[in-house]
Amino acid sequence: MTFSSSCRQQSRHESPSRLSYSVEYRSSALKTVERQRQELQTQRTATATDSIPDPTTHQTMERLPMKLLSTAVRSLVLTGFLAFLAPILLIGGLMLAAQAVALVPGLQSLGQAGSRPLIEFLEIFGNGSVYHGLMLIGAVCGTVGMLFDVYNAYRHQNLKDLRGR
Repeated sequence: MTFSSSCRQQSRHESPSRLSYSVEYRSSALKTVERQRQELQTQRTATATDSIPDPTTHQTMERLPMKLLSTAVRSLVLTGFLAFLAPILLIGGLMLAAQAVALVPGLQSLGQAGSRPLIEFLEIFGNGSVYHGLMLIGAVCGTVGMLFDVYNAYRHQNLKDLRGR
């Protein structure tokens, strides 16, 4: 028996064990890769929902709806505040401009003609008080602004649902 023939015989005998080792190695490698892929998937879902453990129930709570609620409330308050301020600043600016024109000699009648209708308008809404009329108009505009914000959020959610289908 020569060296080459003994090597061939030896390789024939070792081939099944090498083959089984190769199959076992591949299957364990595939299991490892599959386990790593599942761990990565669970990490992605945990990050996507931003879940945190609840110490009282030892379960995870999702923080996502709370973020949406705080964002919606912040948007609603900001919209209401700006919608409240807009007519107050507009009417106040017009009153200030009319009073400034009334201070100029020779233009007093023009300034009074500009401020008198605004004062009467505000007195009607305020039951004789200019300040109450101004606050009432601001409150109504603020409420309407908040209603538009809620409507806009509702429409945005419906359109997002339609795009997702």
